[in-house]
Amino acid sequence: MIYQLAWNLNPGGKDWGTCFFIRINNLDYCVTARHVLPRIVGDFQVGIREENKGFNDGWIKIIRPILHPLADLAIVMGDWSDVPYTPYNLGSSGAVGDNVAMLGAANTSCDTGPLGVNIGLNGNIQNIFPDNHLKWVNKEFDVDFSHIPGCSGAPVLNNDNGVIGIYSRDSGNKNVKCSDINNIYDIICQ
Repeated sequence: MIYQLAWNLNPGGKDWGTCFFIRINNLDYCVTARHVLPRIVGDFQVGIREENKGFNDGWIKIIRPILHPLADLAIVMGDWSDVPYTPYNLGSSGAVGDNVAMLGAANTSCDTGPLGVNIGLNGNIQNIFPDNHLKWVNKEFDVDFSHIPGCSGAPVLNNDNGVIGIYSRDSGNKNVKCSDINNIYDIICQ
């Protein structure tokens, strides 16, 4: 189950991305890509909504993101008690050639329109590499997915529906770069 995050960046404007919940060691975390969140410090208000719900019909939350220092990964701290989420489980790391799937929320208007249509993509891991984008030094992998704005922060699943990565950004070679979800331990253990 995925949701869309939306927040005010400036008067009259919003930005958004995809988030999901994952269960690790019997604790649930809301996670997304680091670049999805505003570059501000401290608590801020965010809307989280389901498919076919307008932004104002979503849940308005005060959240505090915990950003991974070296990976495109963030935990979104907040009171999620009224959000009817179903968490994914952590999957084992993938290998080149493995089949993977992604479920994300493509962009639409966050002001009045419904959540972006849920997009499901299937692909194969093309390459696994350490990444140095924006000084992030972490394990990432290329998948032959299409790049779809709004899907950043979506879960990348293995054949057992375990999360192995987070949909991140266009790789520049018609693939999508995904951050290895195991980097989440670097945040949890801080």
